[in-house]
Amino acid sequence: MSLPLIQSHGAASKKFIELAGDAGDGIIMPAGKLAVWQQLPDTDPQKAVCKEYAEKYQAKFKAPESGFGGYAYDAIRMLNQALAKAGTDREKIRGELEGLKNFVGISGIFNMTPEDHNGLSPAAFVMVKIQNGGFQLVD
Repeated sequence: MSLPLIQSHGAASKKFIELAGDAGDGIIMPAGKLAVWQQLPDTDPQKAVCKEYAEKYQAKFKAPESGFGGYAYDAIRMLNQALAKAGTDREKIRGELEGLKNFVGISGIFNMTPEDHNGLSPAAFVMVKIQNGGFQLVD
């Protein structure tokens, strides 16, 4: 096939690379920065969070980290922060979550509003290419 194969971010996991084998080389996709955290510049605010998560995950589970687990990690960290400020009052918790700004997570930098419960911008993704059994940042 002479056309490039482009996947969605749902394929951006080490398991996909394992299953695709050599046939995966050259596939391009958007991915969360966790997939390439070691390639990020030290000035990237997500690098430290991704590094900490990846190292803790690998130590505990003896398996590669995945952005899918990172989603839950971000959610629990955001909820913990909201609970610390709001206590157990549901409306206050919701208000804290909807007012969350510049929260550096695995999945991106969250800026929530009452209208936007995702809180991420397109900058949450980087383009990667599968190369030699791993993800490489695409310039």
